[in-house]
Amino acid sequence: MLFNSLEFLLFFPAVLLGARMLSGRRREAWLLAASYFFYMWWSVPLASLLAISSVVDFWVGRGLKREERQARRKLLLFVSVSVNLGMLVLFKYTHFLLEAGTDLLAVVGIVRDAPHLDIILPLGISFYTFQTMSYTIDVYRRRLEPTDSFLRFSLYVAFFPQLVAGPIVRASDLLPQFARGPIYSDQRNREGVFLIATGFIKKMVLADHLAPYVNAIYSAPDAHGGGALLLATYAFAFQIYLDFSGYTDIARGAARLLGFDIGINFAKPYFSQSITEFWRRWHISLSSWLRDYLYISLGGNRVGRFNTYRNLMLTMLLGGIWHGAAWTFVWWGVLHGALLMMERVVPMHRILPGEGWVSGVIRRVVTFHLVCVSWVLFRAESMGHALDVLTGIFVNPWDLEWTADAAVVAGLILFSLGMLMADVGDRVFRGVVGAPRPLRWAAALSAALLVIGFGVWSRAEFIYFQF
Repeated sequence: MLFNSLEFLLFFPAVLLGARMLSGRRREAWLLAASYFFYMWWSVPLASLLAISSVVDFWVGRGLKREERQARRKLLLFVSVSVNLGMLVLFKYTHFLLEAGTDLLAVVGIVRDAPHLDIILPLGISFYTFQTMSYTIDVYRRRLEPTDSFLRFSLYVAFFPQLVAGPIVRASDLLPQFARGPIYSDQRNREGVFLIATGFIKKMVLADHLAPYVNAIYSAPDAHGGGALLLATYAFAFQIYLDFSGYTDIARGAARLLGFDIGINFAKPYFSQSITEFWRRWHISLSSWLRDYLYISLGGNRVGRFNTYRNLMLTMLLGGIWHGAAWTFVWWGVLHGALLMMERVVPMHRILPGEGWVSGVIRRVVTFHLVCVSWVLFRAESMGHALDVLTGIFVNPWDLEWTADAAVVAGLILFSLGMLMADVGDRVFRGVVGAPRPLRWAAALSAALLVIGFGVWSRAEFIYFQF
């Protein structure tokens, strides 16, 4: 079920009404049933994977609580990681591994066609597998007391606002809220409504209007000049931010109305002054997961310079592969790993020194363009297309076909950039939430008219649904 659909506009008020009328275990059961219904709207059979993760990791958590022998505890953790990563590899990476194996055989002279298996990628599997693994790892490390309620744990795994595209919520954040019960207030209601409205505007009014131009240019990069390719790359940078942060806003707003809090996933990433800072601001729940459960587990930066570089590269490589089973994502991760390694050698503030606002702007512009180069790999349909885009941009960036569509896209980019530079989101958030009731109603009506009048109603999926 898509947030930007009529079905969700009917589904969510019914769920909210039921949740506010019920209490205790009945409310948890209601939210769990609603979460599974939300997922099964897309696929009934694949909802069984949610149940498998819930059963296995709840059982592992209970076992880790009782078991004191370290060898047995490691075995239990191995079961959890194997089941979750096994499902992820089976459903997401089988085709990629078969094609890579076929290409490797061709190198040694064995030419075969890669077998094709009719495997459907389960919606949100990358998110909920990482989320449930964080629970068992934290329990194994004795940083989290496992829950005794299978109902509550199942709700943690399947909680519908953030089920299919995050944020990746830690059990230590969400399980205590479920145990405590929801918190309702007029202030929280206003915040929830505002977040949802903001998310719809980002997605339907801005991101979905940028998408057709990006799709048209990137589908045939060799047919367009460097200027059009550059504009499309800028457009995609804002499209993916508005699309993904819009989903996060709706998820956070829905959770807030239900009485629970989900952490932020973005903190103005395009204002970063280095790639290192960018990863502290972009997709925060994933970057912090990779830091806490992979980078630090490998030794972090405490194991010498060479091993630190290795750990950075392996972490970003996994981050790239997490996003998709394609060489473009592999090289996207490698590029970010290389940039992070270079910043370890020579930090950005040494390359572009200075403490004034001009130096800060220059570092932000340079960082943004480095990120845009990486977005080419992320968005391109193949490595060949990515090279075509980059070649076109660097050879002749001024060759722009100035069409009506290009003018609209340029206007949307400037409008979005202006909103970010003026910090409009936070300012409006504080102003609307604390404003008198007539002004709040006027703001809500304006947002609704904006989405109805200018929103794209094509039921376009959110970009991160494919991950």
